[in-house]
Amino acid sequence: MGSPMDEILGIFFEEVTGNIEELERLFLELGMDSDAAAFKTVFRIAHNIKGSSKSVGMANMGRVTHELETLLIKLGDGRIDLSPEILNVLLAGVDSLKGLLARAQECGSDDIFVEDVTDRIKSAQSLAEELKLAKQMNAAQDGDIIFINSDSPSKEQPRRSRRSPASSPSGGSASGRGATSGRGGFAGPSSCPGGVGSGASCCIRRYTPWQWCRC
Repeated sequence: MGSPMDEILGIFFEEVTGNIEELERLFLELGMDSDAAAFKTVFRIAHNIKGSSKSVGMANMGRVTHELETLLIKLGDGRIDLSPEILNVLLAGVDSLKGLLARAQECGSDDIFVEDVTDRIKSAQSLAEELKLAKQMNAAQDGDIIFINSDSPSKEQPRRSRRSPASSPSGGSASGRGATSGRGGFAGPSSCPGGVGSGASCCIRRYTPWQWCRC
């Protein structure tokens, strides 16, 4: 008769096997049109794997799923875009979890080097953030609306486009508009987060957790 820990591990192995299979299936279904709800569903499964792994001492499985969680959060709130490279690292994370699970089933421990996988996930995330920022800056230079995540740890501030600060998108003076309240309302220049300079005109539409800014 096995020990209580053997029973617990047996339940864990069965549960996490199903979760890893589901995680892989959902990753393969992700596309450019995936919405926040899709990423939230995948995040929940990854979170379950992390929690159950840590509860039975499988620290490396927890480390890999933690990095996957961080990536999924940023995909869900739009801080990074889904790309072939991001999808590849998500699937690489799944492959790592499969290897860790096999190791744990054989030896009772997930003691395998995982820094190569976690570092790859982090690097892909950093690159995706840089590409997203570059895209936003190019859009601002072209006078398009840009998206600034007000909850981002980097606390990015809206950037002005190269159009004249004295003119609004409609050709009139933005500073002449009175501030309005309510969802989607406009705030006057003095409300521009971080201040874009003396006398500058900036119109902000506030959405939680996003700011839509044309400066």
